[in-house]
Amino acid sequence: MADSSCDLVFASHILEHLPLSDFSAALENIHSYLKTGGVLRIIVPDLEKCIATYTTRKQDKAWSAKAAHEFMNESCLGRTETRNSLYKRLVEVFSNSRHQWMWDEPSLLDALAQQGFKNIRQRDYGEWSDQRFEAVEKQDRHWNAICMEATK
Repeated sequence: MADSSCDLVFASHILEHLPLSDFSAALENIHSYLKTGGVLRIIVPDLEKCIATYTTRKQDKAWSAKAAHEFMNESCLGRTETRNSLYKRLVEVFSNSRHQWMWDEPSLLDALAQQGFKNIRQRDYGEWSDQRFEAVEKQDRHWNAICMEATK
């Protein structure tokens, strides 16, 4: 992809699957692909919201015994079984479905700013700077997530 060739880049629940160094490299690449004034819209799980959900469940008698288990499942941080077959090990190596990093609003804002993004704003579903995002964004992807838009 040529530098300065994109008006928009949309990344929903993708970048959290990268280790921190790869995440930074991805943001750097996205910044280079965007035209001046181009917009990045990113949706990732929100660590703060995930912790708040866990804390609320922990205090609810009906949920308290399951709160930690649900947090690990919903955050995609834990594993429920050992990878004891060759097939399962290959799947793990070649399809990275586990989350490698978690973000909250201040840390994501800082990461975007460090890569040169400007006008960084938290956005809700339906709050688009460009209506073309509506064609690809799903409302259910905002549950316990944070959405940010930034320009080059």
